[in-house]
Amino acid sequence: MRYYTEPAKQIPIKAEVDVLVIGSGPAGFSAAVNAARQGVRTMLIEQTGSVGGIATVGLMSHWTGNTKGGFYEEILEHSKDCDDPQIINPEKLKTVMLDMLYEEGVMLQLYTFACDVIMEDNVIRAFL
Repeated sequence: MRYYTEPAKQIPIKAEVDVLVIGSGPAGFSAAVNAARQGVRTMLIEQTGSVGGIATVGLMSHWTGNTKGGFYEEILEHSKDCDDPQIINPEKLKTVMLDMLYEEGVMLQLYTFACDVIMEDNVIRAFL
């Protein structure tokens, strides 16, 4: 098989963080906020122009399942828009999520794709 070898290049470093979360859907958003609450430098990257994933951009109509307590209840309380906290108002939820990320000091990078990583000894050191 033949291969092409790319020439060496210098890649600028955008930020140095302790935790990098790729994808800002409900799980990624929760991971980023809760990592930042632990006092570590956290960055969240998202390929679209807003946070929330399927719950906002995907226009999910309501939260499903019977998860109770903790961070889930906090999101419901902040984002409820009517008598039923299970119903999602996607625009309000986007704003709530952005506010929570900002309050916790999470660095947010929208319109960003992860296409590769730089590994050192089985540890991800950077993403491209």
